[in-house]
Amino acid sequence: MPVWPKPQKQVLKDEYVGVLEPFLFKVSGKSCDILEDAILRYTEILKTNWRNLTKFDSVVTAPNIVGKTIKLKIRLLNECEKYPHIDMDEKYTLEIKNSSCLLTSQSIWGILRGLETFSQLPIPAPNGDQLIIRVQTIEDFPQFPHRGLLVDGSRHYLPIKAIKKQLDIMSYNKLNVLHWHLVDDQSFPYESKKFPSLSLKGAFGPDAIYTEKMIKNVIEYARLRGIRVIPEIDTPGHTDSMEPGMPQIHCHCPHRVEGKTFVGPLDPTKNVTLDFVRDLFTELGQRFPESYVHLGGDEVDFFCWEQNPEIKAFMSTRQWDGPQLQSYYMQYLLKAIKTIRKRSVVWEEVFQDWKNVNGDAQAMSMDKDTIVQVWRGGGLEGASAAVKRVVSAGYKVINSIGWYLDNLEQEFETYHGIRVGSIDLTPEEKKLFLGGEACMWGEKVDETNIESRVWPRACAAAEHLWSSPQPSNNTKNRITEHVCRLKRRNVQAAPVYDISYCSPVIPQPTRGSFSYGRFFSLDHIRESLGLTKDNEEDSHYETVTSSSDKAPTEESATETPNPTLIPSEKKAEKSSAPFHAGVNGILLFFSVAFLLKL
Repeated sequence: MPVWPKPQKQVLKDEYVGVLEPFLFKVSGKSCDILEDAILRYTEILKTNWRNLTKFDSVVTAPNIVGKTIKLKIRLLNECEKYPHIDMDEKYTLEIKNSSCLLTSQSIWGILRGLETFSQLPIPAPNGDQLIIRVQTIEDFPQFPHRGLLVDGSRHYLPIKAIKKQLDIMSYNKLNVLHWHLVDDQSFPYESKKFPSLSLKGAFGPDAIYTEKMIKNVIEYARLRGIRVIPEIDTPGHTDSMEPGMPQIHCHCPHRVEGKTFVGPLDPTKNVTLDFVRDLFTELGQRFPESYVHLGGDEVDFFCWEQNPEIKAFMSTRQWDGPQLQSYYMQYLLKAIKTIRKRSVVWEEVFQDWKNVNGDAQAMSMDKDTIVQVWRGGGLEGASAAVKRVVSAGYKVINSIGWYLDNLEQEFETYHGIRVGSIDLTPEEKKLFLGGEACMWGEKVDETNIESRVWPRACAAAEHLWSSPQPSNNTKNRITEHVCRLKRRNVQAAPVYDISYCSPVIPQPTRGSFSYGRFFSLDHIRESLGLTKDNEEDSHYETVTSSSDKAPTEESATETPNPTLIPSEKKAEKSSAPFHAGVNGILLFFSVAFLLKL
């Protein structure tokens, strides 16, 4: 089964392992609530691999089954971190051998990514009587640490249920940042305890507000999936929805249309404005555990500043222009964020139009820990130029050029053509290139259509941010199957190509805690009832060793002492033989009696 996003290194063999039911996840290392929750999720997700084969599948008519497995052993080597972060370790190793499946990682975040990969591997056997997994070894890690999706809850209010669904789908694509664009000109759904009038007067209505409890719910849901949540309140522009609740902080000026009043950006010349943004962002930073806060800073219209008499006099006295006033405001806000021990993300205009108060353009005094998000330009060429411009100045950057999903006419192939991993940078510049985000602005989406408009186009960004594979003729087949995989997981993903078909999930009959109709064995029942030790391996299943197999490594020799042995050939220790014989006899009696009732 093709994996999406494509792993960094995947070594395949022409052999397969049968998957017994019910499949188990066995933790042999560290554990925590994140891992326990993930095991529950992926136990259910694995069931979605049951389906009929179609003519679009590349089927091995007679797969070489070399073993059967009942479990994936999970070996987490270090204690779990509580929250995901920019420097988290997401590397993992996944080994599928004759009758052994092993997932290893130093970090809980790597375990999560490995579980997603494993869940994509099982396929139906040609005769439909079992799931099989190809024998392989995967060594995988992300190329970029910041792999995000922007969702906009201000132009159309997105219910929490819809946002959580996006988090699920992000985890299926190994994205790890939810950029939550909370407010904009159209509405102010963020509920501020410090400034309650903002949402009371600026939201669409009382049912279109993100309360503190709802925000905590999203953060926790994301945490369990290894996803960071970066909040954005865009200022000093895109703030019309603040004006009803806080009119004293805005610039008011004559409208371009004679006789009307124009509400412009925030007024940075007033102390009340600066105190307001300091307190608002302090509250925001305290509500979100993420170390970064997005300050916005894009598309500031200087017209109002230049027409307002008080602001015009403020700039004239200092011989400033619009960009200098914006830089003055952003510099204040960047310092305020630093005082609460947070770091900032800004849109590229803050970097591009920055001027120090002495008037020197690009004489940068912006904090070097600030991340610049570039978005203006087109295609890979535009992305390359913008990224190069930022990193050459010594600043960190994330790219969104070419990944604006509100361009509904742009197809998957175009998004997949933004191969950010191919941008020519020096080794030092590459350290500053942190990744990117696909952006789904809210003008054309709400909870009814966001899934089909984001997915699978955002899958293109997800793959290039994870492994940035070279162009391949196989991409069409891989993304087509991935779309079907998403559909079987109840995602309303749009088709990529003109012709395709996705076979639905085939529900498997279950009785109690067991699933029948595919495999049934005494050892299987013993494993399900927890009567085997955690360190007991799967060598008790009958296997066939291929003549092409090489001598086992030290690791494999430890885990499978003799893969060719069948149960009757294993020599139990004399002291435990009567006990095991008794347990096996009891289990056999009850299992046969139970089956006769079916």
